[in-house]
Parts: sequence; C-alpha cells; structure tokens
Amino acid sequence: MKPQDSPLTRDYYCNVSVQMLLQGLDLTQFSWYTISFVKNDIRFAGIKNV
Repeated sequence: MKPQDSPLTRDYYCNVSVQMLLQGLDLTQFSWYTISFVKNDIRFAGIKNV
C-alpha cells in the first residue's frame, strides 16, 4: 500500500506504546478502565463517567 492510496488515513494507525496511550487519555473521565495486552496489541476498555 502506498500513502497516496489512502491520503486521509495515513496518520490513523500506528503502533502505540502504553505511554502514548496514557498521554492521549484523561483517565479522570473514566469510572473504571483496564489496559491489557494480547500478543503485541495494547487494548483499552473503560466506562466513562456520566
């Protein structure tokens, strides 16, 4: 795949570290959250405060 094949999504997907994930989230907005690892994938699940 070449960048010009999908010009609006070039910055959408990248490998994210835990530090990058935490920098992008305001954890005070969640009443519960978990960060887990499946092979090389980082997964986040949370319940947002109402």
